[in-house]
Amino acid sequence: MHVQTLSAGARLAERYQIEDLVGETHRAQMWRAHDDVLNRSVSVQVIGSDSPAADAFLTAARRATAVDDPRFLRVLDAAYENGYAYVVREWASGVSLDNVLRAGPLSAVRSISLVREVAEAVANAHRAGVQHGCLDPARILITHSGAVRLLGLATDQALSAPTEDVSAAGESGRQADVSALGALLYACLVARWPGARDVGLPVAPTEHGRLLRPRQVRAGVDPATDAMCDRILDISQRHNGDSPRTADEVARELAALIPADETTGSFAAPHGEDDQTISYGVLPTAPAVDGPPPAVHKVPPPRTTQQTPVATVPPPPARRRTGARLLVWLAIALLVALAGVFTFLLVPRTDVDPPDESGSASASTTAPAETSRPLDIAGVEDFDPLGEDGENPETVAFTYDGDPSTAWTTSGYFSELQLQKEGVGLLVDLGKPREVTGADLQLVGRPTAVELYAAPGASSPPTAIDGLDLIGQDGKAGTEVSLDAQQAVRTQYLVVWLTSLPQVETGTWRGSVAEVVVRG
Repeated sequence: MHVQTLSAGARLAERYQIEDLVGETHRAQMWRAHDDVLNRSVSVQVIGSDSPAADAFLTAARRATAVDDPRFLRVLDAAYENGYAYVVREWASGVSLDNVLRAGPLSAVRSISLVREVAEAVANAHRAGVQHGCLDPARILITHSGAVRLLGLATDQALSAPTEDVSAAGESGRQADVSALGALLYACLVARWPGARDVGLPVAPTEHGRLLRPRQVRAGVDPATDAMCDRILDISQRHNGDSPRTADEVARELAALIPADETTGSFAAPHGEDDQTISYGVLPTAPAVDGPPPAVHKVPPPRTTQQTPVATVPPPPARRRTGARLLVWLAIALLVALAGVFTFLLVPRTDVDPPDESGSASASTTAPAETSRPLDIAGVEDFDPLGEDGENPETVAFTYDGDPSTAWTTSGYFSELQLQKEGVGLLVDLGKPREVTGADLQLVGRPTAVELYAAPGASSPPTAIDGLDLIGQDGKAGTEVSLDAQQAVRTQYLVVWLTSLPQVETGTWRGSVAEVVVRG
């Protein structure tokens, strides 16, 4: 039996129900499965038991269990069965770093923070005597909450080089991981891969056979980060005695560049700053990945062999015949005045109502339409049915405090929101069913795609968008937006649903709502 025969619905070890194929290489398949014993999703990596890599694959998986670091997906099971060699790991959903970088490079702050996380995890693995061996952007997963998870510890190297004794790689294996950390930092900064393997990103440019430094590929890379990349990869070939030689040294030196904020996670900017005010500024968008990098094929400005004299342009001659123009304007004014007189004389006056029997002017027969008014909000919660850790619930009260200078902000996403989840938002509770005609929002940044949903008849807060009534939307909202229902709807609960977020810096998307006013 070969791995190609595995399909959705199959079972392994009488407990793992195979559900969806999520990835495939020339040797292995990665499936999402359900563990019937623990009632949770798991990932199952499978190869044929007759593969030359099968023994090394399972041996590497068992060695990986010695690493105690939550950033690696834990190995839960590894065995042969029915013609398969399989490894079961924790399940984590998110977006891989290679997909993030296809949309453009990250800022220096994000690049350093991410690679520091990876370096710390790899250092812990090295202390346990395990090397990764295949670090690249496709094996770095960023979860919906922004956490970094590493895939394929030891096992991917066993699959790519089944005849090598990875357990005896020692210093050479650890040094290969250190070089891969430098390559990851390089890729984060310029969205190009400096390694020999094809990882789905454009190849980093070279000049005379030598890799170009990040600052030569992308304008705006700060000197300290560029120098760090140069030292790890020894691009300039002058750092033999000065390069970091261990993953732990890489992590410490990256920490010295950008300290992690322990209260908000390693992807946060240093305390008191954000990515837009960091000392070396926001980095510009990278060049299109399909075109040449700016340092490789620069187009020189056009030249000319002669100096073109600057001509002195005389002022325009004064206009004449002003008398004729004046007569035309006088004639037009006279005609307008005559038209006004005839209109006044011929059209009957209707601006005064006839007196009623009491002699007083009657009231207008048409009462003015009742205008909508703000409704009281009993409470607001973050609404994140597709996430794991919520969306900054501690700041939702800012959305109805009457102060536009405070705001609720979503998590930072490392790619467009649609690549990771359908949306995030706010659940607004009016306290009791009320007639709602719409809502006014004050947002931060632009553009934001926002939708307003109602839950008419619901006696408890909704937990998903499915089943709610869409009553207003704006696909490209600015900082102020009004969402109006076609007709009033009676509801206690509303959902402000953000489906596309503004890009607040290169490689980071984040939405913010400063104020929510519900009208009824």
